[in-house]
Amino acid sequence: MWGWFLPAVVLLSSVNQAETQSRCNNVQAADVVFLVDGSSSIGRANFLQVKAFMVAIVKPFASYVGPSGIRFGAVQYSDTSRVEFTFTTYLNGTELVSAIENLNYKGGNTRTGAGLKFVADNFFNPATSRDVPKITILITDGKSQDSVQEPAQRLRSQRVVVFALGIKSADRNELELIASEPPKDYTSFVGDFRLLNTLLPRVGPRVCSSAGGVYASDEAFSGPSNVQFLGQTSDSLRFRWSAAGGPVSGYVVQYTPLSGLGQPITAELHQENVAAHQRTFTARELRSGTDYLVTVISQYPNSVGESTSAKQRTRSLPGASSLRLVQAGFFSLSLAWERPSSSFQGYRLTYGPRGQAASRLQEINLPADSTTSTTLEGLLPDTEYAISLYPLFARNASSPSTLTARTLQQLAVDTESESSVRVRWRGAAGVRAYRLVWGPFPGRNVDTVEVVGSKEVHSLSNLQPDTEYIVTIIPLYHGDTEGPAATGRFKIERQEQQILRAEPSSPSAVSLLWNLIQSSKGYRLEWRQGQGGSVQSQSFPKGTTRYLLSGLQPGTEYLITLYTLYEGREEATPASSSSAVDQPVGRVSNLRVVEYLGSTMRLGWTGVAGATQYRFLIVNSDDGTEESRSVPGNQTTLDLRDLTPGVSYGVSVTALVGERAGDPVTVYIKPDGEQSRLVGPELSTFTIEGLQPDQPLVVGVAAMADQRVGEAATLSTRTNANGNGNGGVSGLRVVDVSSQRIRISWAPASRATGYRVVWRRDDGVEVTRSLAANTTSFSIDGLQADSAYRVSVYTLAGAREGTPVSLSVRTESDPLVVGTVTSLTVQEPHGEVIRVTWVGVQGATSYRVSWRREDGGEESSRVVGGEVTSVDLDQLDPGAQYEVQVMALVQNREGSPVTVRVTTPVSQTPTQAVTGLRVAEVRETSVVLGWIPVPGATGYYLTWTRDRDTSPGQSITLPASSSSYPVTGLRLGQRYRFTLQARSNRGLGPERYVEERTVCTGGRLDVVFLVPASRDRASLAVPLTALLTSAAGSLTTIGARDSQVGIVVYSSRPKVWFLLNRHTNKEAMLQEILSTPFNEVSGNEIGQALTFTNQFLLKSSGGRRSRVPGAVVIISDSKSSDNITVPASIVRASGVTVLAVGVGRADLEELRRAVTDQSPQNLLYTRDASQLGALHSDLAGLLCGIARIPDGGRASGARRDVKGHQGGQRARQEGVSRGLMGIQGCPDVPDLPEDLGCLVDRASPVSEEIRGSEDSRGHRAQMVTRVKGASRAQLCPGAVFREGKESQGSREYRVPQADRAATGPRDLSAHLETRDKMDVPECLEHQASPLRSTLPGPHLLPPPLLSSLLSSTPL
Repeated sequence: MWGWFLPAVVLLSSVNQAETQSRCNNVQAADVVFLVDGSSSIGRANFLQVKAFMVAIVKPFASYVGPSGIRFGAVQYSDTSRVEFTFTTYLNGTELVSAIENLNYKGGNTRTGAGLKFVADNFFNPATSRDVPKITILITDGKSQDSVQEPAQRLRSQRVVVFALGIKSADRNELELIASEPPKDYTSFVGDFRLLNTLLPRVGPRVCSSAGGVYASDEAFSGPSNVQFLGQTSDSLRFRWSAAGGPVSGYVVQYTPLSGLGQPITAELHQENVAAHQRTFTARELRSGTDYLVTVISQYPNSVGESTSAKQRTRSLPGASSLRLVQAGFFSLSLAWERPSSSFQGYRLTYGPRGQAASRLQEINLPADSTTSTTLEGLLPDTEYAISLYPLFARNASSPSTLTARTLQQLAVDTESESSVRVRWRGAAGVRAYRLVWGPFPGRNVDTVEVVGSKEVHSLSNLQPDTEYIVTIIPLYHGDTEGPAATGRFKIERQEQQILRAEPSSPSAVSLLWNLIQSSKGYRLEWRQGQGGSVQSQSFPKGTTRYLLSGLQPGTEYLITLYTLYEGREEATPASSSSAVDQPVGRVSNLRVVEYLGSTMRLGWTGVAGATQYRFLIVNSDDGTEESRSVPGNQTTLDLRDLTPGVSYGVSVTALVGERAGDPVTVYIKPDGEQSRLVGPELSTFTIEGLQPDQPLVVGVAAMADQRVGEAATLSTRTNANGNGNGGVSGLRVVDVSSQRIRISWAPASRATGYRVVWRRDDGVEVTRSLAANTTSFSIDGLQADSAYRVSVYTLAGAREGTPVSLSVRTESDPLVVGTVTSLTVQEPHGEVIRVTWVGVQGATSYRVSWRREDGGEESSRVVGGEVTSVDLDQLDPGAQYEVQVMALVQNREGSPVTVRVTTPVSQTPTQAVTGLRVAEVRETSVVLGWIPVPGATGYYLTWTRDRDTSPGQSITLPASSSSYPVTGLRLGQRYRFTLQARSNRGLGPERYVEERTVCTGGRLDVVFLVPASRDRASLAVPLTALLTSAAGSLTTIGARDSQVGIVVYSSRPKVWFLLNRHTNKEAMLQEILSTPFNEVSGNEIGQALTFTNQFLLKSSGGRRSRVPGAVVIISDSKSSDNITVPASIVRASGVTVLAVGVGRADLEELRRAVTDQSPQNLLYTRDASQLGALHSDLAGLLCGIARIPDGGRASGARRDVKGHQGGQRARQEGVSRGLMGIQGCPDVPDLPEDLGCLVDRASPVSEEIRGSEDSRGHRAQMVTRVKGASRAQLCPGAVFREGKESQGSREYRVPQADRAATGPRDLSAHLETRDKMDVPECLEHQASPLRSTLPGPHLLPPPLLSSLLSSTPL
């Protein structure tokens, strides 16, 4: 909130005034930099005003400018920053002023953030700057196109005092973000460049004091005061004022008209100079019926003094009355009116089709004699005209009388089908026949037909859609005489195909989706239960394409029909749907005790969609007795009566949909004879609700200190016998009392159409006020201090009045009178915000601002501090008149309220907001938006940005015919905000936005995230949970029939944060992800976390589904303290894909071995956790690819391979294993981890000997050749890899250099057993083409295990 207000006082350049002799004294040394906006929005003329302001800031320091004194620098910025001069360029005041006056205007965009950073780096670098006061003065007229927060903070951290001065379109919140603390002292704003110099009295002294000086000025005398109006006419105001103090040299008198919202119209500002002895003035040639602001400013020999202002309205001139339509014709309108009561010179009448620009209106002048009627000729048929009549006076004009009227329709054309229309016309007397001529326009091919004179309608057929036609009808009289012809144009729009799709969404609801038909006027939906059910209907506007049909009977067939409505016709599109297909019945939630009293308890719960009833089982825990009850499905509360105090009861609730029942939910209760509520220490009132009529009560209140309870104060009372007092209000109470005001409130009464408030003083003076039905509070103002009042509130129901509810209250005493605020004005509104300003009262501790619609409604109020003199009122209704009151308060004493009335602007087409903005379709990288077109719009401006992205985002301008648009190129799993504005010749309309996250469509998935969550990783909490919400949010829907998500947190031990089957609601799941705790002790046991996940989450008990693709995502920030390869291989062997995300010091080789296929495509990494956002879409893409694997995930005898986020798959030939790129296990050795074994085909040859050969470097190597068949044996060749020659019918395997000592034929198993243990890399896949591979690092495999692998076939 802005804590100051600048009066719009402008001295025009024609005033011969001397400059104020202001000085900044006692200043020693300081460095001051001007950072000046030079963007294109300022313009050269306004840049002169900026330079004049800079000169005025500099001049008080002129005598102190020097190398060791005050130094000034200047930077002009737009797209780039340009140094105008440095601290050492100008070291005397005269040269400095001359340099500022000769600055050249730059032009460009507004990059304030870059400008602030430039000043911080080049003028106030700590390594080079002086240890003196440092000041930066920013002057800008717009919102920055880059971020300002960080560079402004950096500048302030260098002990630089930052002033932020905004003009016109500057963003006030952004200015406060830039300025030094407190922002109200270092932030200023004016709405026009011509008002920039009015900031000098505020900014100049603050700059001086910030530089260490003392500001001195000639302005020390009191100004003029007490403006009084002596008389007014329709074009003049006469007024006087009290003299100013001091050696006044004269006065400047200004007067300017005010807009309807009380804002001065500066373009019509007039001013006159008057002599020092003059005390009266007459302002002439004014507008009639207009409010004027009059300002008197004192002038002194060396300065301009203070001012005083007042408002007055000129008299209104009478206008013409009763402007009315006498007769309408096809081409004419006849008008009449009553003459004005005063003498006038004539009339000016303007007219034109409604909505036409004022510059294109027709105008005629009429004499003033006895004319009170006229006829407008040559008009268009079937057209609505706007007509204004102005009486003309000698030097002024009165308000016009206005009228809208429509000429008659001559020829009407209605579409019958895509190839025919029906032509209608008005018959004429004496016509023998009518000749119709029609054809394409433009074109020469025409058709003609004659119809009898008694007809007034005829159908034209064999027409083409999307073609404009012209039709003319000519009346034919006897003798073939032709009468005047009537012509019309028409075009048959090609009809679009309508499709109605119905899908059950719950046991009692069906989701309906249909096409958007551009040529339609709207839609009507009808449905009924079976063939004999009653028909229900619902209408929709043109832009609606979906509807949730709820409240249906489960398991019942419904007949649903959508009617697409066109001009004069409608088309039906049928669909039928059963409301549910054996869906499981949900459980009730939030079962709780709502309230209780003695032996009665009320239970409440959140219902289940489609429930037909709820069944209760109430078990007495003392004697074991049971009681069953049932309530309807639309009921969500139940009263349990006659309970035994002190006895525990178990209450189970089960939802029923037809004969199907959900799982029960149980709550345990124990009634007692007393209820209590714990309230905060700041409360002194409390309302007890939910009581019965005519119920006796004993109420006690006791204070609490820690766990100690004080003695209770009690009272006995009874509720009203008739509920709310025979139709009266309830809960009437006094909210606030002062010396002149009583504020009351009450609870609304049902079926009330209004209220009447009556207050009577003890001396019999009574006042009444009627209020609207939505009012529940009221302030009674203007009361006498220290007086007793009886306040009564009546409920009104039509013409009937209910029983009053009354209370007595006394206003407070008023030993001192509080002053009244002055100059209460309303500035021009911006959208739904109106700024109210006033001149404050000396000594006021606060101000109360209240406002309400004049036609009734709730009163709103706000209390602001005593230093505040302006308030922004927001969220007001457009086009409504409000009464705004401001009163000063000194502690609890109030001054008299001052009132101003304001009418909020009506949203004009197309400045009205776009309506119906919605997301029609969401995919991985695109979103389709739809909206209802805005009448009169010339186009639309669409922008979209990612969530938490501070950049401007992307934008596109769309044509006026658009009502939908597909936004493409988005990133999967990211949340976007789409903002749409209508565009017209007047600019852009208000923004409307919708938010949506891109999602993976066409698949489902069970995914578990392993999250490092120890206390020492707390800094990872925000980026990691953001990664998880993005990845999980990219899944379309969450639930047992869709995708499921589970989370395991690990450190030194793993824990379940939630299981796969925990959530059925995506938003609830995302909220729980955000609350993931990072409070475990330090540790990094990833292998243990994988084993834990496999045992507890990848089982059916944890929610794992057998025919749904599964994935485990390992998140790691350092090397695991245990082995993760074996546990990861076991997870992969179960058909689950393993992915990994590495951060910081994560061991990438360790993670690569763990992921599926050991493929880098399944491993994501970032060095800095703050950059995890760059991986969001990549991780979402990987999961989307897995989710799209068809149900089952694995085929018989084949393995599926998921290649990153492309979601591809490949199936090997029967019996072929996945080798280096992802082994699925060895069935013949069940205890063997999959990455230590590989399958060989039954027909695979295995060598009987090892022969020696020379490799390319001359080293001895061992080769396995002449291979024979093996019976599905395990061949784990240890550290061997294939190099052989497939074309020669053999496969050769080279033994690594470590095993090259053996030569000659020998048994491979014996060769391997010569070593105690050997390093065994990942197994090789038996492929059609031999593959030379670089194998990953070692695993240790005992020789006996190797022997068992090779023993099935002797070598």
